[in-house]
Amino acid sequence: MSFPTRLAFFLAIAAAGILAWHWNTTIDSARDMTQLALQQFHHHDAAGELQQASFVQNWWPLLWPVVLAVLALVLFWDDLERWWTQEQL
Repeated sequence: MSFPTRLAFFLAIAAAGILAWHWNTTIDSARDMTQLALQQFHHHDAAGELQQASFVQNWWPLLWPVVLAVLALVLFWDDLERWWTQEQL
């Protein structure tokens, strides 16, 4: 696979991940975070629900950079190794 093909594949996967993150965020917005935040003042159990809802909504930005870094290493390891050894000479 050529470098431009791998680069296009990487960019397509990155764009698909960003779209999936936004789609997931819009679906999870049905759980109104404001209502959960207000309920925590009346019920002590609502704080746990708010924390869980926040994590469900925001786990993509925590995991996605790791997934992209691993994918980049898999796709571009040969090029990085070749560029590194070329600089050493």
